[in-house]
Amino acid sequence: MVADSGDFAGTICSICYEGLNPITEDLQSVSICGHVFHELCLQQWFEYCATSKKHTCPVCKQGCKAKDACRLYFQSIGDVSESVVNQKHVGVEEDAGVLRKEVKRLEGKVSGLSTVLEKQTKELDEL
Repeated sequence: MVADSGDFAGTICSICYEGLNPITEDLQSVSICGHVFHELCLQQWFEYCATSKKHTCPVCKQGCKAKDACRLYFQSIGDVSESVVNQKHVGVEEDAGVLRKEVKRLEGKVSGLSTVLEKQTKELDEL
């Protein structure tokens, strides 16, 4: 999937349809097929699959499980101080939009982590 945002060569997460930015976001790939998603989106997808007993890649529907996902690591080729200066020149309205998007992403991440914590607490109680 391609977006006009310029993030990660214009690619988006096929689960949430938000842009992928490997420098600022945690990304995972399904090792069986290579499709890439936000880490939280993929975790939530596998939780959903667990309830339906159908474990597949969200894009190609190839059979896979959470253990088939691996974290991707990237290095920035740009100068960090330069990107900070460029960000300061962004208009106030654009800053607010970026911040709202980041808050939404972080709220989703908190929600996903809370779900994982509840699951692990339940498993611990069972042990």
